[in-house]
Amino acid sequence: MDSGDDMELDTGSRVTGIRLPCPRHLVGRVIGPGGSNIRRLQEESGAQIKIDSTVDPPLVSIYGPLKAQEKARIGVMRITDPPKLVLKCDRKFVGQVIGPKGSMIRSIREKSGGARIQVDSNAAGGPTITITGDIQAIQAASMIIRRIIDPPRQVIRAPRKRLGVLIGPGGSMLRKIKKETGANIDIDDTKTEEEARITISGLNLEIVHRALEIVRPILWPATRELTCDRSVVGRLIGPGGKNIRLLQEELKVKINVDSPPGAEQAKVVISCEDPSKLNPALHRVLDIVRPMSGDLECPEGVVGVLIGDDGETLKQMRAACGEGVYIEVVGGSKTSKASGGQNGKETQNTVTIRVQVPANASRSKLERAMAIVKCEIKDAIKTQDYIGKEGRMA
Repeated sequence: MDSGDDMELDTGSRVTGIRLPCPRHLVGRVIGPGGSNIRRLQEESGAQIKIDSTVDPPLVSIYGPLKAQEKARIGVMRITDPPKLVLKCDRKFVGQVIGPKGSMIRSIREKSGGARIQVDSNAAGGPTITITGDIQAIQAASMIIRRIIDPPRQVIRAPRKRLGVLIGPGGSMLRKIKKETGANIDIDDTKTEEEARITISGLNLEIVHRALEIVRPILWPATRELTCDRSVVGRLIGPGGKNIRLLQEELKVKINVDSPPGAEQAKVVISCEDPSKLNPALHRVLDIVRPMSGDLECPEGVVGVLIGDDGETLKQMRAACGEGVYIEVVGGSKTSKASGGQNGKETQNTVTIRVQVPANASRSKLERAMAIVKCEIKDAIKTQDYIGKEGRMA
């Protein structure tokens, strides 16, 4: 700051002016649109301010009483050499600070009360963000920017095999989570490790926690395992996988069946992202693979009659027994002792008819169904017409 020429004021007193160097690119800012800034500075301070742009660097001359000069000097310095705060920024956050077409910077300036933000993506050592303005504006802007470049975050490690589900086709699941919660999800997938590092961040902890509530069930879905006899696996899966597909669609779960050849038992694993759907799905599967059942013996010679032409009699029995009842012929023919005959030793070949009801059904439902089937067996034994398509299922 250099001493200036003396200037005689209207009061007759003599004061010494001060001169401040001003970077040429800031001259227009000191003057303001139509001279608005320089007029405001003069009115607020009571000093006179003149700018000489013919010299290099341009000089801002301030005249008036000492208190007025000091007030004007502070005002000018806020423009030519304002307080500033420089923040380092990870390159991945630069776009978020700037926003589409600079929209975020404009928003920060408005919310902070006029802070100016400059982003230098090519600064040595990494991108920097320079905030200038008055102290309050700088503080307000820095709080907003820090939430962007250093947001609350939660780091979790998850099995790599689940990353595809979290990402979704073409990143669709990640986009959906961001849209619903506002959180950012970064995945560091080091191929040499079994687990991936996932960072969830947001403007506040509430956003992070909300995203975690969605992400955790995807990475670690709720599961239940059960075992069942391999003989009932086909019923669960259905022709061409039809039954299991319908169950998965209806119950919003995933059902995997592991039935190794030669093993007596199969393993069924039910998993879902929404834990509330797990128990209803478990009960439905149990109804299929572990129903209540009862066995009845039927003479081998009348099984075809019991089934009926194209399975019609069997269908009618199922309908009469009620929803959820399953009737099937199990096992091969076996020889058993029949009533009557010489010395009570007459034998006949029989097969087993198994009647099953859902696991959550009442015992009386099973007893009623077995009574219906028993009556049909008795009627079939009395039937002499064995001609036709007996035993051929529809």
